[in-house]
Amino acid sequence: MLYAKIFEQGIIHCFYIPCLREGLIFADTNEAGIELMKIKYSSVDLGKPVS
Repeated sequence: MLYAKIFEQGIIHCFYIPCLREGLIFADTNEAGIELMKIKYSSVDLGKPVS
């Protein structure tokens, strides 16, 4: 699965690949990176130990 944010003229400004190691996020702006981090960490179960 891949998440991407496209802001203007079809240019991808950031993307998130959750299945690549610990979840790769690439962003060219702080705003774009923060929005993808919200997606990444919204699915984290804080009560479950990491194995």
